[in-house]
Amino acid sequence: MTFQPTEADFVRANRDWYLRTLMRPRTLFGVVLIGGTLAGLESLQGWIGHGVPGVLAAGVLGAGLTSLVYLGIYLLMPRRAGRLYRQQASLQRPLSFGWDETGLSVRSANGAGLVPWSELHRWSDGREMLLFYLNDQLFYFLPHRALTAVQIEDLRAMAAAHGIPKF
Repeated sequence: MTFQPTEADFVRANRDWYLRTLMRPRTLFGVVLIGGTLAGLESLQGWIGHGVPGVLAAGVLGAGLTSLVYLGIYLLMPRRAGRLYRQQASLQRPLSFGWDETGLSVRSANGAGLVPWSELHRWSDGREMLLFYLNDQLFYFLPHRALTAVQIEDLRAMAAAHGIPKF
């Protein structure tokens, strides 16, 4: 399977990665910790100054501010991912992927390689992308638009058969 990655593909892949990252227990714990700390500090200030209504308002404000930070990162993702796409010339050339029982093969104008299934960290199936992770932040992306329904199902089955954890 060969496709020409577009900037939009790269943006969607990064958004899928970000949303998956937010759903990880470690990340959710951090969000709750930061939000809880902000809410607690705001609540203390609200209690001192305005009693119970101030505590409730401060708690909502703390949680809201934390949510705004993560939403801001999501909304700025196209700008950041687009800049990274434009900086990396290898993403602007056709990529070829193949797969069999040994692993996922990747070929580009810069070289070729095989990643054994056992060396893939995780995989995910987003709305528009299949992502195969080498680690928590580095991944190969295969847009659904470049694959047939049979290929998508085959990749899903290969990942499951080789015990790759799903993100």
